[in-house]
Amino acid sequence: MIASITFVRKIQKYRKGLNGMTNDKIVDYENYFVQHDALIAYMKVMIARGDWHGVSDAANDLRVLEAEHFGPNKK
Repeated sequence: MIASITFVRKIQKYRKGLNGMTNDKIVDYENYFVQHDALIAYMKVMIARGDWHGVSDAANDLRVLEAEHFGPNKK
């Protein structure tokens, strides 16, 4: 499992605890584009925090995600 999914799940858990206020939209976290956007958002947070290890983790996860999606076995 990649770091972004863990990050997104932590955010969801946090949001559910905000006095019942939740985002009722169902999101397909197995979708490449959803994962890509979550990783980009995570990377932006890490940049804002100056957490270069986190930026590196997100960049590496993006590379793996793109290789899985656009790899040589994909058409």
